[in-house]
Amino acid sequence: METVPLELSDEAIDAETHVIAVTGEIDLATSPQLKASLDALVDRGVSNVVIDLTHVSHIDSMGFTVLVHGLRRIRDAKGVLATVCPDPIRRLFEMVGLNRMHPVCATREEALAAVRGA
Repeated sequence: METVPLELSDEAIDAETHVIAVTGEIDLATSPQLKASLDALVDRGVSNVVIDLTHVSHIDSMGFTVLVHGLRRIRDAKGVLATVCPDPIRRLFEMVGLNRMHPVCATREEALAAVRGA
């Protein structure tokens, strides 16, 4: 099976808040890209991150592992990670319990409010 390329875009909302918009599939082959992007933001002092999965068609266990890694790093930096996650990907988050670990939101606006403490 051929891997669908992963596209990431990073939008700075302010000095402490960024949105990573993801397009494609997050799997064993592509998850290192997302991990590198999350690590780079935390290393630069960004403490609040929204990961927008609106245009993600598939996520596997490595993708979830990267999200948990990012969640831990951001929490260690006293920040908040929120995910924009429409169905059917949202149902996967609920099945593995990630919705109990961090805000899983229907819209980018809702996720931004969650990371800003609104």
